[in-house]
Amino acid sequence: MSKQNAYESEVRRIAELILRSSPFFDSHISFDSLQHKAKELHINNMLPAARKMVAEMAKQYEFAYFTNYDGGEDSEDYALWNQNCISEMQERGLIP
Repeated sequence: MSKQNAYESEVRRIAELILRSSPFFDSHISFDSLQHKAKELHINNMLPAARKMVAEMAKQYEFAYFTNYDGGEDSEDYALWNQNCISEMQERGLIP
């Protein structure tokens, strides 16, 4: 899977999770009972919120990743840590 596809897949997964936890679907209708076109419409409407959530997840991941880094930004290993962090976030679908 390409890095862009990993990101889009993660955003869609989060959008669907948001919808499944929506009070509307809990009390009125089951999300799973919707037809494919209706599901896609609801997911597409939820993508902007899901992108914001994924961006926040990426910020938290980066913060946690660099919490374990002992050196400073001027350290010779910093560029490698930064590159590894970016690669890992792309693999997890947190950034495109």
